[in-house]
Amino acid sequence: MRHLKNVSYVITVLGFVLMAAALLVDLDPTILLIGLMLIIAGGVKIGMVALWNGVAGFGTPVDPNAPVPVKAVTEKGGRS
Repeated sequence: MRHLKNVSYVITVLGFVLMAAALLVDLDPTILLIGLMLIIAGGVKIGMVALWNGVAGFGTPVDPNAPVPVKAVTEKGGRS
């Protein structure tokens, strides 16, 4: 998940760089629009990665050798 978060930050920073360059050097308005869209996309992606890791807990690694909780074992010895 670290790579996905890093890519999100790179997208956002690239958007700021494009937008600043378009404003300072007086480039085509299309470059300004692309920069703004990258900022929005990066911000949404940063938020979604934070939700994915924090709230849903999908970013936490699962230990395959962890013991099975007692509640998950049925009387027949199988998992429920």
